[in-house]
Amino acid sequence: MTKKPASPTPSQPRRRRWLIWIGGLLAVCLLSTVGIGFGGWLALRQRFADLPDTHDLDTRLATEAQAYLADRPNGALVIGVVQDGRTAVFGFGAMDDGSAPDADTVYEIGSISKVLTGLTLAALVSDGTVAITDTLGSLVESTTSDYSGGNRASPAIALITLQHLVTHTSGLPRLPQSLSDDELAGEDPYAAYDSARLWQDLRTAQLENAPGLAHLYSNYGAGVLGQTLAQTTGQDYAALVAERILKPLTLSDTVVELTDAQRDRLAPGHVLGSNASAPNWTLNALAPAGGFKSTARDLTDLIAANLTAATGSRPIDRALLESHAVLYSSWDVTMAYGWFVQDQLWGQRVLWHNGGTGGYTSYIAIDFEHQAGIVLLSNYGDAMAGDNDLDALGLVSLPLIARVSLP
Repeated sequence: MTKKPASPTPSQPRRRRWLIWIGGLLAVCLLSTVGIGFGGWLALRQRFADLPDTHDLDTRLATEAQAYLADRPNGALVIGVVQDGRTAVFGFGAMDDGSAPDADTVYEIGSISKVLTGLTLAALVSDGTVAITDTLGSLVESTTSDYSGGNRASPAIALITLQHLVTHTSGLPRLPQSLSDDELAGEDPYAAYDSARLWQDLRTAQLENAPGLAHLYSNYGAGVLGQTLAQTTGQDYAALVAERILKPLTLSDTVVELTDAQRDRLAPGHVLGSNASAPNWTLNALAPAGGFKSTARDLTDLIAANLTAATGSRPIDRALLESHAVLYSSWDVTMAYGWFVQDQLWGQRVLWHNGGTGGYTSYIAIDFEHQAGIVLLSNYGDAMAGDNDLDALGLVSLPLIARVSLP
């Protein structure tokens, strides 16, 4: 095969026009990934620009929720709201047994687990256990036999920092290399992926780019982060998060492993399109990336704690404040400790994340300017079907919460 000759270098004005055009196109594509294009974004801004406070937030959210459930006949959706110190949870639809979901219904929350992993890192940074610039070479090579045995990892991997991992700038691939196509096509794709495989994969991982060079969303990187913190502290990952985050915030229904009582409150998951039941996922060593289950009650409590952290003096308050710090920013993405940071969409600073497993989808966002926040939990695997309706519902609901009061 012959090599194609290089194209001539365009003039500076022409290059600038191309860069502006490409940048605009990418911006439109980025907005489209959350369910709205540029025109839709402008329409939404106009829709909420002068919205009067009609004190009927519950009715307005119900209208939006019913539109989401129209294509999900077995849908059980909960919306949790925090507004000026008040908390409310609304349940819509019904579960397979006909019961309505409520504040204590349990859902898989998928990648919102990364917020808990990031907050755990922030807690360890705030108390001096680790530094955000600590590298895998310094933290892992001396403590993890599955990683340090035999041939060492490449120097580039050893230079990956905790900051790179929590902001998805490590260069690690989206998923571990040893996960087979058969595993990924299975009903519980990550169940057999244990910590030994995670560390072995790290030794031979091929980076997509040099650490710190670019943002590349990586479930594998989040798994490495959580397991590195566990190894560093000598604790199991779930136990570490429980000790540093969940117990201080009394989030008793936020767990990796469900008790029998919690399993009785678990909303059955469903596959979007077919409405078939979806098996639950076991994330194993990748639990830091997506293994938690939770409730709207716990997640609204988490939102409230973030909103009031500046007035608190507990170690967990310091950890929450640390977790808001921006660690990476480029033209298309800004990240704190596991949180995505959005400053442009509504003109106020919002921290947010979403999540998806085989049978569940989730969304959480915090608006500091209006002391408001929202959590959405659905028992449909929208993300696995390439559907972003729940994200779009979150984008519509957040400005509503900022402008329309609860009754």
